[in-house]
Amino acid sequence: TELTGLRLRAAYGMGWLDAVHPEDRAGVEADWQRLVASGAPLARELRYVRADGSCAWSLCSATRVVDDPGSEPRYLRIEQDLTEQRRAQAVID
Repeated sequence: TELTGLRLRAAYGMGWLDAVHPEDRAGVEADWQRLVASGAPLARELRYVRADGSCAWSLCSATRVVDDPGSEPRYLRIEQDLTEQRRAQAVID
């Protein structure tokens, strides 16, 4: 919620994809579907569009978590804000 500006309720489930930058969305969705289908962990950089229109860079890492055999899988997603790192790199370049 801090990175994207989305409220928790709006980001729940797949709602977080609404904040993904349009140029990154298809790739992010494809990576997520691979995670769901195969259980292979996801790790990729992506951009979010914040409510104010600015861009935020993130390293998104996700993995499938299953509590009990036969139960619905759950997914743990961790976002690392890379925005300041990207800005600093742009100054150097």
